[in-house]
Amino acid sequence: MTARWRVSEPIAYGIDFGTTNSSIAVAYPDRIDVVPVESGSLAEILPSIVYLHRDRNRAAGREAVEQYLITGSQGTRCGSCEIADLLDRRGHHRCRQHRPGGGCQDARLLSGLKSDLANVEFQWTHSWAIDFKIEDLVAVVMSRLKREADHATGEDVRRAVIGHPVVFVGAEGREYRKRQKVAEARLSRAAARAGFEEVILLDEPAAAVMGEDLTEGIALAADFGGGTFDVAVLRFEPDGGEVIGLAGADIGGELFDRLLFLEKVAPALHLDDEFETRPGLKREVPNQFRKRLSTLSGLKVLLADSGSAAMLREFRAAKGGSRLDVVEEILYGGYAYGFYQSIEAAKIKLSQSRKASIEFHRPGLDISIPVERAEFEGLIAPHMDRVRREILTALEVANVQPDEVNLVLRTGGSSSIPAFVDILEDVFDPGIVQERPVYTTVVNGLATYAQGEWG
Repeated sequence: MTARWRVSEPIAYGIDFGTTNSSIAVAYPDRIDVVPVESGSLAEILPSIVYLHRDRNRAAGREAVEQYLITGSQGTRCGSCEIADLLDRRGHHRCRQHRPGGGCQDARLLSGLKSDLANVEFQWTHSWAIDFKIEDLVAVVMSRLKREADHATGEDVRRAVIGHPVVFVGAEGREYRKRQKVAEARLSRAAARAGFEEVILLDEPAAAVMGEDLTEGIALAADFGGGTFDVAVLRFEPDGGEVIGLAGADIGGELFDRLLFLEKVAPALHLDDEFETRPGLKREVPNQFRKRLSTLSGLKVLLADSGSAAMLREFRAAKGGSRLDVVEEILYGGYAYGFYQSIEAAKIKLSQSRKASIEFHRPGLDISIPVERAEFEGLIAPHMDRVRREILTALEVANVQPDEVNLVLRTGGSSSIPAFVDILEDVFDPGIVQERPVYTTVVNGLATYAQGEWG
């Protein structure tokens, strides 16, 4: 039986949980409202960043960063920690980080959680005698989104349509189906922890075309986000539409940020230099350290690993090791979020300009690294070839030729990259390639789907 809703009564929420940013929209019987969740010019997006503190304080978004900037440098020695007195049934310390004479940070800042959903090896991350499962961390972001939407509607809404990529990061390969199911199950559990009782998962590119006024024909939606590239081919007929082809890859803006870091930033920070750590022994900083330092999501692993600090101390004690002082300041000085934002900002500028510069200036930190679009496009070229192949794969699955497509939509934070636009306009008639709002197209579609499902 179809529910009878008052015009002002919300039906459900649409939630776009992203690698970099997330958003929420309210489905009413007569409209869709995207909820402002932050202040400023990009109020409709919430950075997918989680703050944890030993006092059990949890936060998401800019609030998470602001709190971390205050508490991120604070720590507690094991000898003065009340958790050190807590033993399990076997007489072992409940805190796995406990070490005689050791200690840990009072706060953690986590990002890139969506990229860990398909990682079956990720069972939990441990701090302050607490095991945090990936769904617990994702739930912090979803809870913040739900809280903002509930405040806007004045209701406690328990239904949600949540978007997910065609291929989660790390799900590709022989175990695709297993890892994809793991990721989807974790996403559903996170929604339940956030207070949702009825949850539907929907492919993000399919959601991107939900609001399109296309009564008949073929549409292709290309959603290029922070962690994944997804493409869907849809056939529209007078009585509705259906998805007839899907493809995707774990390629997105965070990967491109990492490539920029490794190619341009790492040499400027002397991470590619050799250091004489022992007489007659010259070594480079371990590649694994450089790779993890290349993104904010990788940074969380370094901060959780006491061996990282010991390794950095060893290299800084070498002749000329003071060249790595900037690295230590970025890692442990509370500047990490702003630093990675500066890399992303340069990448974004390259979509409009031929040249950009990675600029980051704080007390004791003066980083200025020029980068040209041609360099950037050279770095991402192999991945853009993969993007082209995924588009053609989706068409092949749908048994559709490029000239049969009537509408091509591009959306997502990476969809303005000129090399990506060139691919779409090469494969399809440029006249049918259209851009949609980067941050709100998918969430609008998710809420639109909710209208049809529960309205």
